[in-house]
Amino acid sequence: MTGPEHAGGPAEAGEEEKKSHASMELIHRTIIVLEALAAAEGPLSLTELSRRVGLHKSTALRLLRSLGEEGYASFDREKRTWQAAEGMARLQAGGAGSQDDNDGEDMPSITCKAA
Repeated sequence: MTGPEHAGGPAEAGEEEKKSHASMELIHRTIIVLEALAAAEGPLSLTELSRRVGLHKSTALRLLRSLGEEGYASFDREKRTWQAAEGMARLQAGGAGSQDDNDGEDMPSITCKAA
């Protein structure tokens, strides 16, 4: 059979699963880089950060650049080091945007419970 009745078949479902896995892997890697920046006692070189998180330097750099574009990481060109930026403080404070564009009223309340 051919035609629209095959749309969404097993091959397409497999592709969606691969995309979903890749997206989850990207999220996981981004979070471990964010955590490494937050835990660092000072700026980190790309080599040190990639060693700490267990990622190849090219992967870590790509993630750091993206985080930098969003305001979560900053790069010191003279020292060639990375560190947490203002966006991290917003995360710790519980808001995704600045106080001017998000007063928190439209955000759900999230609480963590000990297991």
